[in-house]
Amino acid sequence: MAIRTKFGLAWNLISLVGMVLAVTAAGLIVVFTAYEMMTEAEHAYLGLMTFFLFPVMMVVGLLLVPVGAWWERNERRKSAIDGMASLEEEIPEFPTLNLNDPHKRRMFIFFIMATIIFVIIMAIASIKGFEFTESTTFCGTLCHPVMTPEYTAWQYSPHAKVRCVECHVGPGAAWYVKAKISGMKQLYAVVFHTYPETIETPIDNLRPARETCEQCHWPDKFSVARQKIFYHYAPDEDNTPRKIDMLIHIGGSPLKATANGIHWHIGSEVTYIARDQKRTTIPYIAVKDKNGKVTEFLDTEKPLTKDEIANGKKRLMDCTDCHNRPTHIYNSPSEGMDLNFVSNLIDRKLPYIKKVSVEVLNRPYKTKEEGFATIAKEIPAYYAKNYPKVAQEKAAAINAAVVQVKDIYERNFFPAMKVKWSTYPNNIGHFYTPGCFRCHDDKHKSAEGKVISKSCELCHEVLGQVQENIAPGAVVNQFVHPVDIGDDLFETNCSDCHAAGGHDVTAEGKPPATKPAAQTTAVGLTSKSQKDQEAAKAMVKRAVEYLKSNGKAKTLLEINETKGQFVKGELYLFAIDMQGRLIAHGANPTLVGKSMIDFKDPDGKYFFRDFISVARKGPGWVAYKWINPVTRKTEPKSSYLEAAGDIIIGCGIYH
Repeated sequence: MAIRTKFGLAWNLISLVGMVLAVTAAGLIVVFTAYEMMTEAEHAYLGLMTFFLFPVMMVVGLLLVPVGAWWERNERRKSAIDGMASLEEEIPEFPTLNLNDPHKRRMFIFFIMATIIFVIIMAIASIKGFEFTESTTFCGTLCHPVMTPEYTAWQYSPHAKVRCVECHVGPGAAWYVKAKISGMKQLYAVVFHTYPETIETPIDNLRPARETCEQCHWPDKFSVARQKIFYHYAPDEDNTPRKIDMLIHIGGSPLKATANGIHWHIGSEVTYIARDQKRTTIPYIAVKDKNGKVTEFLDTEKPLTKDEIANGKKRLMDCTDCHNRPTHIYNSPSEGMDLNFVSNLIDRKLPYIKKVSVEVLNRPYKTKEEGFATIAKEIPAYYAKNYPKVAQEKAAAINAAVVQVKDIYERNFFPAMKVKWSTYPNNIGHFYTPGCFRCHDDKHKSAEGKVISKSCELCHEVLGQVQENIAPGAVVNQFVHPVDIGDDLFETNCSDCHAAGGHDVTAEGKPPATKPAAQTTAVGLTSKSQKDQEAAKAMVKRAVEYLKSNGKAKTLLEINETKGQFVKGELYLFAIDMQGRLIAHGANPTLVGKSMIDFKDPDGKYFFRDFISVARKGPGWVAYKWINPVTRKTEPKSSYLEAAGDIIIGCGIYH
């Protein structure tokens, strides 16, 4: 009975269970916390137990101790326990604290010390628990598999070192409370499986980017252009390299009246109304200038009514309207293969490895395991059937490719959540989704007649391009499509062909040219010297100035003069109208008046159509073949074209 006497009123099943729970939980918290600190390991379920389950267990245990003691005290007062009936009179109705009693004094000191220890443990657990709820492990893996797609994409993104809460919550107590309330709803949805199989985006209640993104990025910072090189590879036998060297006019907020650039959209106040939840169709845009004047641009094809504008939900444009996937980035199979080629993780000498891999990756699979199995089976089988020698000599390279293709699938396809690389549109660029062309489509017009331009030069300029249909050393100043698609290059959006379900890569199955072609599509240029190029451009510029001073009629007469100022050796000018009719020619005036729109060079190229297409978008070059007036032979030629009013003036150089 000595133990019972020592424990006093706590000697009962309820209190004893409480003590065991509290002590066990406290010990586990200390051990698990020490383990995490020493190993720096962070696991969702380990953290859940250490900072949530065990603290709750300890609190419940501590509460059971006084509850049991109170129950035991009442029981002793009501009846005799083990022949100790005399105690009934000695136990008053309410407890008394008599520190003169050595036993009670020792119990009081023990209670104080235990309370201090437990408070310290709970404080550490609470702090660590708060840190755990703010961690990416908690956000990304605890709600598995709901967050698997976004968590996987985050791990391979430029923001992989940025915690989820820094963007989704941000600083300040108000948004922290909102996030936790929202989190409770999400927790309920996960526990009871009421969440949608595919999480919809964009998130309506996401904090404005000006309060999160601009903690690190701000428009004033981006006041210059930035050069970027895009690496691609053709889906042909040689996986031919393609490269676009581009200067991107990221600009910044208007630091002065003439400032410009992509980030002007954030430096100014731009609002819009979207027709759909994903904000891919935008029929209304309003821009407020520095003087407070608002200019409204309406979609000319499907405009909103006045009532729809008045009642529509206007959104103030911020970073996420273009950078809507700054962290959770998915790559198409084509992009994934390009990245592996650039990193030398896949041997580019494997014939058709890109084409075969992209085709296998884009098939629908019910499970991830089915996708892995098909990749592991069909890629080696393709080489065994079509390239048996390669299959034997490059078996290791093929196996390495299989590993990387599986990795592409694992990062970008999630059958369990019905998510794949194309599920969430990325508004940066305009290849797979409308992106920039949601507004910049030549179809949004103001009441004053001002149109939001679709011109490529607004955002970027091509400094150079390497491609199988561009001759080595050619000077290219506008994008060249791998396949000649004529005016469709400018009259349709890239996403019209390349959206999910369309062409993941361009020029699919086209073999590389066996020798450098003398022509390029639309804007390619070959030349024998920089001097010839500059001379041709200078002659066209001089003719444009002559036109401004002397009028169209006199200018055309001067161009037709075979011994005039616009003819110099092989260099001469010509002029056409916007319908492709030749209206002046310095080498052969007898051609004047003929429609050349359907004229083809010996290689079958409708180069007059290219003249019009290029000139409409700004000065540029077109390559083709034409008769040299000096040698009287058909030779490769490139012409510089510039629109001047309703006519186009050009000058070519022979190679």
